Amino acid sequence: MAETTFSSTVSRSPHRVEGDKLPSGRFAVVIGTGVNCTNHPDAGTVYPASDFAARGVPITVEPLFERLAMSMAEEIARWDRGANFRAIRQAWLARSVGLGEPIRVNLAERVIEGRFDSLDDDGRLILTRLDARGRR
Repeated sequence: MAETTFSSTVSRSPHRVEGDKLPSGRFAVVIGTGVNCTNHPDAGTVYPASDFAARGVPITVEPLFERLAMSMAEEIARWDRGANFRAIRQAWLARSVGLGEPIRVNLAERVIEGRFDSLDDDGRLILTRLDARGRR
C-alpha cells in the first residue's frame, strides 16, 4: 500500500532543506534526473546536450525507467545507509569525467575555479585552486 506524503521545508537562512515525512513517521528523499531518449535541445543549454537515439542507442522511456529503477535500488542497497560509502566513492571516482581537469564551482555568493582532484572520505570535492591552495 502506498503511503501518502506531505512536503515540509525547514529554513535556516541562507540554506533550506526540503523533505517528505510519511504517515508512518519515516522520512523520504526524492531524487530527480532528466534523460533524453529520442531528442535533445540543440541550443540554450550550459553544456552540450544529446540523447540515446542520437548516440545509436534506441530506447524508450519505459524500459529506461525500469533499468534506472533497478540500478538505483542496487545502489541504495550498496550504500547501506552510508556504511559502505567508501565503495560508492571509489566506484564514482573510477567512472568520473574530468578528474585532474579544470572545474568551476558556482556558489550563490562566489565562483571557485581550480582543478578537480578527488572527493575526500566524506564525499566533499577536493580541488586545487589556481593559486595552488588546496580547497575542500
